[in-house]
Amino acid sequence: MLYAYPVLCDVVLLRERGRRLRRRELKPPVRGMLVVGEGDGPRSSFKRELLTARLQVARGVNHLVVDALMLSDVRLLRTIGDTLVLIGIELSSSGNRETGIRVTESVQIWRCTVIGPSQGRPPDAQLPAASPTTSERLLPV
Repeated sequence: MLYAYPVLCDVVLLRERGRRLRRRELKPPVRGMLVVGEGDGPRSSFKRELLTARLQVARGVNHLVVDALMLSDVRLLRTIGDTLVLIGIELSSSGNRETGIRVTESVQIWRCTVIGPSQGRPPDAQLPAASPTTSERLLPV
């Protein structure tokens, strides 16, 4: 089982619109709190229970927490030391109201490196509590 609470991670996206990126095409990691929980399930287009992964970051002068990245139908591909490799579906939209909004689904893979005390997180750093409205579920390995 994996984390049932948010975890500080550096996330590198390994695909772009479903296409595997070469090493030189990879962008720098995004640091934030990785939250894995239940998705919309039957209310979504997937029509079944699923897990979602969100990378939350603080933005702006008020440090508003926003979802910087999100994956639906998440599964664990592998673990390598302190790194998790997650695969899921990324949704993106294009267009506008006049031309029509088009939503596309593509496979995305995240390489998530957990940040510990020796990597820039103070040893006494408190992780935010899980939302009481969301039933956090553990990812099976």
